[in-house]
Amino acid sequence: MKNHNGNNETNELNANLRHWKKLLKELPDVRVDKINSAKQAIENHQYDDDSVVEVTLERLCSEMKTS
Repeated sequence: MKNHNGNNETNELNANLRHWKKLLKELPDVRVDKINSAKQAIENHQYDDDSVVEVTLERLCSEMKTS
């Protein structure tokens, strides 16, 4: 006797996986070089300036509003 409930769970899992895969493909490319550059600047205390923090927060808020 075939377990229909297991089949439904598999179908649902596959649908969820397709959904998340589609969302991942829609994400913008990550600029690893930019991330590494920012990490290095933070380690070198080049981001310890209030103006840099303010600009960064403004950009982050702006990006969140457009997303």
